[in-house]
Amino acid sequence: MDILNKIDTKFIKSLDTLQIKLNEHLKILEVRRREREMKLCGVCYDRDADYQLKCVHKLCNTCGTIVSRCPFCRTAFYPESKYLSIEVDFPITDINLIFGRARPSHSDLLNVLDTLDHYMLSYSGINHFVHICSTINNMLGRFIYYREIVNGVRFYKWNINIPVNLVVYLFVRSLRDVDTLSQENIGYLERRILRLHSDMIDRLQYYNHDT
Repeated sequence: MDILNKIDTKFIKSLDTLQIKLNEHLKILEVRRREREMKLCGVCYDRDADYQLKCVHKLCNTCGTIVSRCPFCRTAFYPESKYLSIEVDFPITDINLIFGRARPSHSDLLNVLDTLDHYMLSYSGINHFVHICSTINNMLGRFIYYREIVNGVRFYKWNINIPVNLVVYLFVRSLRDVDTLSQENIGYLERRILRLHSDMIDRLQYYNHDT
């Protein structure tokens, strides 16, 4: 009988030891599971999260482009973004900033517009497009066109905060020899710049779709 009791005691102790080891193993697995979940996108649970929202939930770049609110707590989703100049990787702190520009004569302006129109008709490709945008920005002294990096994805945009019609109106009337121009000539220059701007917007949409 004593032998049986000793066997039972040893067996119970063995079971207890196994249970303790099993519990410890399960705790380790749970910690690893939580660590893994913290790294995963909270929507698809397939890709690693690329950023954390202000509400602390995490998303990958792919899922982040298809939501406007956090899918868990419904907090408004404001993606991280940064502004860059249209042609080079130069960060823009304020896309509404007014910067210095030259005061060309009307003949200088016509030469620039003729060149830009030639580029529009004769060349395609993103490099020529951004060069035209950059030229217009420098001509008008505003960030009319810019690039925005949203969660690692590049977009070409035009600044809806800038009243382009008014900017062009004031620019043409600041030409060095504006006093020698008739109202018809001034209106002609305005229309050419605004038509070019309209063409740029169409190109923006095309290149964003292509991206």
